[in-house]
Amino acid sequence: MKRIIFLLAMLLIAFGLQAQKGVFDISYGDPWPKADSLLAEYNFFARDIDGAMVKYYCRNIDPMVEAVILYIEPTHKTVVGWFVKHWHYLESEDVEIIVNRLVEIHGEPTHYDQETDQLIWVFTPDRTVHVLYVSDDSFCVFYKDSQHQDLFTVSLDKYLEEDLEGIVDEESVEPEME
Repeated sequence: MKRIIFLLAMLLIAFGLQAQKGVFDISYGDPWPKADSLLAEYNFFARDIDGAMVKYYCRNIDPMVEAVILYIEPTHKTVVGWFVKHWHYLESEDVEIIVNRLVEIHGEPTHYDQETDQLIWVFTPDRTVHVLYVSDDSFCVFYKDSQHQDLFTVSLDKYLEEDLEGIVDEESVEPEME
């Protein structure tokens, strides 16, 4: 009997790790249209598509989030990572709110990397979330599945330093279903 209970507990833990939800209620493995709909609920719409990266902006300019990038596995069109870039002018209190929200969602961070100054949550050997500051002092949250490392190798600087003018009035880009 103990063996059965142990196996059930392990299955529940494994399922929980596989279905790990993050900010914007996005989960690893979500179909792109589902993730797109979740971001639309928060008033974020696709603006740019470059290969496996889809960049989203808030239609009315979000007070905390500048942009969200989804990383889409090209064969199955599922989410393998997402990057949330917050505005560089956030106060330390705002950053504390974001980190506290991540702790609510994921529990305490499992690792702090002093060399890169990143808090890291490890969900599985391949799936992690990192919080870090990028070159323009923006606070960022980066969910990634390292089994798809090739999709994350494009320089984010190209996408993070673009001018945001005109985005509010632009048409959104709809994900295509095959």
